[in-house]
Amino acid sequence: MGFCIRNFLGFFLQLAPSMILCFLPCDSEDCRWEKRKLLAAVASAAAVASAVFSVMQFYIRQHGGVRWYAAANGFMLCIVVLFCVFYFWVLKDSVVKKLLILNLAVVYAVAQFTAVNMIGSMIGDGPAVEAYPPDIFWLFVATTAVMFPIVSGMMRHTVYSYLKEIERGVMNMEFACIFTFSVFFFSLVFIYNILAAKSLSESEFWKFLSPPFLFATVSLSAFYWGIMREAVHRRRDYERRRHEEIQRLQYQQIQRDMEKTRRARHDLRHHLGVLSSMAEHGESQEIKDYISELLKQTARIDMKWFCENTTVNGLLQYYIGMAEEYGIDCTVHAKCGELSVSPVDLTVILGNALENAVNASRKCGENRWIRVAVGVISGSLAIQIDNACEGIHPSETEYRDNVFLPARAFLSDRREGGTGLDSITRMVWKYDGDVGFRYCRAERTFTARIRLSLHSDMREGRGKQSGRYL
Repeated sequence: MGFCIRNFLGFFLQLAPSMILCFLPCDSEDCRWEKRKLLAAVASAAAVASAVFSVMQFYIRQHGGVRWYAAANGFMLCIVVLFCVFYFWVLKDSVVKKLLILNLAVVYAVAQFTAVNMIGSMIGDGPAVEAYPPDIFWLFVATTAVMFPIVSGMMRHTVYSYLKEIERGVMNMEFACIFTFSVFFFSLVFIYNILAAKSLSESEFWKFLSPPFLFATVSLSAFYWGIMREAVHRRRDYERRRHEEIQRLQYQQIQRDMEKTRRARHDLRHHLGVLSSMAEHGESQEIKDYISELLKQTARIDMKWFCENTTVNGLLQYYIGMAEEYGIDCTVHAKCGELSVSPVDLTVILGNALENAVNASRKCGENRWIRVAVGVISGSLAIQIDNACEGIHPSETEYRDNVFLPARAFLSDRREGGTGLDSITRMVWKYDGDVGFRYCRAERTFTARIRLSLHSDMREGRGKQSGRYL
């Protein structure tokens, strides 16, 4: 009985954690199944495979244990291949993201396997006669208890943030670097294993050569973690700089408008003198024309003020001003004061949505228009932006016409890949909100509809990121 339990738990601890790691950086909307059900299914499948493995090893032991090593490795290879097929089917994200996550899970598995065999060769009594003897089994238990919480935390936070925030083009380049390093490292381990097998016993190999390989594995993991962490920091710094740049432009605009107002007041006495002179000479029509021209000049120096929230007002001033320079007809209804939303996050959400609207509308020839509505409704910040749009790049599998859809239904027309809609979605989830995007071919209209919860007690972080949309 102890033999079967060790083989069952040992096989499970060697494979199940790596399988679970593959899904930790993903959201439910990235999968064909709900995430909790998916993790439960993977764990159950691993348990069934472990039970089959235990029975198979027991049968081989009862009928001669010479073939146990080949059978164990062959069975494990079959399970890994079946899991990879299932993983690539059930995850709907890009191939690069799938390979990146799978690569990191493999690095974890190699690090654990190397550590177990290195320590096992130092404390073992001789060559192994089964897959999971007591010392190896307890080493798998110990390494899982130590390594899995650390690596799972990295997957849920650093890797998750990296996959959600980094542009597609940058991710592809960095993945090429990571994948190249991994292939080189795994090939080196494989070659050394073959060479050592010719001159060293298995025990000697793991005792003398596995320490540097374990160190290299840990260093490789730290290198990957550093790349992703630095990339996330670069992205967040970019968003902060963008927010600061908009604030700077808003401040400069205010200064220019104040200077214009000062000059207008300085000229007021002159204007009154001219009007007084015309009145003395009875030039009523000239007075009307002069006042009409003066009113036009006054209208031009008036600074548009959309709402009391400085961030929303600054974004509207910047992008609506840009749109009007392109000859785009703009209608804005904004009513909101102080909000419990980070100005940086609000810049990402509203700034990306307005930028997309301006870019799409300016390509529409004479039919250029944007309608913006921003307000607080029932404890939520509601944003809707409609704009003229001649065409989109729809996803082949996700897109439906004239229906509110998630960001993945729309592809960027930029060569390096755009992340505007994804950035909006990520920030909306942070505030337990809803977001949807719709394109109507008949009306040539694109709509972004966003809702953010303004009650801090309603936000539950990533656990609520179900990908809902209006």
